[in-house]
Amino acid sequence: MPAKSEREVTAMHVRGNLKGILFTFLVSVLVALLSGLPAAPAGAADGPTAIKVFYSEGTSGEGPAISQRVQQAHPEVVIDYCPPDGITTYLPTTAEDLRLKYNTIMLSDVAYNKLSPQQVQAVRDYVQHGGGFVMIGGTTSLGPGGYGGTPIEEVLPVTCAPNYLDKTVSVRVVYTGHPLLEGLPIDTTPVLYGYDIVFPKDGSDLVLETSDGAALFVCWRYGEGRSVVFSSDISWLWGAGLKNWLYYETFVANILKWAAGLSGFPSIAKLDPDQRTDSLYADPVDTGTGAHLL
Repeated sequence: MPAKSEREVTAMHVRGNLKGILFTFLVSVLVALLSGLPAAPAGAADGPTAIKVFYSEGTSGEGPAISQRVQQAHPEVVIDYCPPDGITTYLPTTAEDLRLKYNTIMLSDVAYNKLSPQQVQAVRDYVQHGGGFVMIGGTTSLGPGGYGGTPIEEVLPVTCAPNYLDKTVSVRVVYTGHPLLEGLPIDTTPVLYGYDIVFPKDGSDLVLETSDGAALFVCWRYGEGRSVVFSSDISWLWGAGLKNWLYYETFVANILKWAAGLSGFPSIAKLDPDQRTDSLYADPVDTGTGAHLL
C-alpha cells in the first residue's frame, strides 16, 4: 500500500479536527435543548462571578429599561424582570426553587398582598439559608405596602413605619467605605424626592441617611443570607434624579452583588440576627451562573 503524501496526511488531520469541533457543537446544542432553558442575554457573564436576579416592580413599568441599563454596564449581573401582574405566577413558591434559580430577589414598590402566603414563607426561608433579598421603597413598599409585622419584615434590616414622606432630600454617608459604596462618589448623588420611614434594627449597618436624618440605605445578615433596604426609589417620582446620575448602574449593581455575596463583596459573619452586635466580615457566599428568563 503506497505511503500517503504529506498533503494527504494534513488533510486527514484537518477533517478529524473539524469532526471533533462539529461533534462538540452538536452536543452543546442538544444539552441546551434538553434543558429547556433559554440562553443568557447577549453580553451576560459566564463564570463563577455571574449572579442571577429576580426583579419585579409595582406600577412604574420602568423595570425592563432599568434591567437593560444595569446588565449592559455590569454583564456579571443577569436580571430576570417580572412584570407587576406576573409575580404571583413567576416567583417560585419554595425556598429550594428560589435557591436553584436565583442569587438575589429584588422587589421595588411591590405591595405585600401581591405575594402568596407560600411565596412569603419561601422568601423568608430562602434568605435564612443563604439567599439575597433587596427591597426598594415607594408608596406601596415597606410599611405603606403592608410589610410591617410580616415574615418579610423579619428578614429586613429595618422595621417599617406605615407612612412615607414626599420630600426633597439629599444624601449623607454614614458608613464610609462600606462595600455597597464601592466605586461611588456619593458626594455627587442627586437629590431624592421622597422615602418610606424605616428604623434600622440592632446589628444592622446604616450606610446612608437623608439630609434630615432618616434611614435611607440599610443592610445586614439574616441567618446565612443578606438583605438590603433602600427606602427611596430607583425609578420615577422619588428616584427621578437618581436615574440620571452617572453612577446609577453601579449603584444598583452594587446592591444586587452585595446581597448575592459576589466575590469581592465581603460577607457579614454567619450569625443569627439576634446574636449580631457588629458588622464582622467572613468568606463570600458561593454564587451560581447562567440565566433563566421569564
